Amino acid sequence: MAPSYNKTIATAASLAASLMLVRSLANELLPSEVRDALSSALASLRSRMTWQHTIVIEETEGWSSNRVYNAVKAYLATRINTNINMQRLRVSSADEPEKMVVSMEAGEEMTDVYQGAEFKWCLVTREVSGDLNNGDGGAREIRSYELSFNKRHKEKALKEYLPFIAATAKAIKDQERSLSIYMNERYDEWSPIDLQHPSTFDTLAMDQKQKQSIVDDLDRFIKRKEYYRKIGKAWKRGYLLYGPPGTGGFLSG
Repeated sequence: MAPSYNKTIATAASLAASLMLVRSLANELLPSEVRDALSSALASLRSRMTWQHTIVIEETEGWSSNRVYNAVKAYLATRINTNINMQRLRVSSADEPEKMVVSMEAGEEMTDVYQGAEFKWCLVTREVSGDLNNGDGGAREIRSYELSFNKRHKEKALKEYLPFIAATAKAIKDQERSLSIYMNERYDEWSPIDLQHPSTFDTLAMDQKQKQSIVDDLDRFIKRKEYYRKIGKAWKRGYLLYGPPGTGGFLSG
């Protein structure tokens, strides 16, 4: 073995022994308040020296769904493609089997670039014990997205990137617009369910000219949302349709 290597090993061992001795003496000689202050200062120093910041976005807030989490999930689904090197993907569908949603699996990571800044996403899961006082003694899984980035992009992440994700998710939802009802399935946890109603304007038994006049009126109404806001009236339209059983008459608002 080379002399220089032996010298390096001996120096490292000596340094480690010296650090252990200093730590032992500090624990014995310094008051607990001083040790706590030193520990806090070292933690603050490590925080300043690290280049990475992380934002945690959990799936739920108590028993309520976290809208930011849902927005991130919808956005990342648009960023997943065959060029991203992820070994495990999650595929699911709602009420339409032919419509598959591809998302990240727990433990996987993906990188997204926004305006030249690199943002790394990771899906993390953890188990928490239930609350015996509420009659829920079993463990449940908590899922969260962790967003990591260089600390110099902190302001961009909070003020630009996350709002951009929220806007993109809203556009996706509007494009796939469906009527939802919320069901209380477990204590205070409300879950949305798509309302699939078989009645449409096409199945409605009505004079074609009258039907077209309602469609035209709705088109005008949709374009006047800002006008209703200015005059201080609710942006709402209702039609009472009636007829013999089987004609598809219904009340909508």
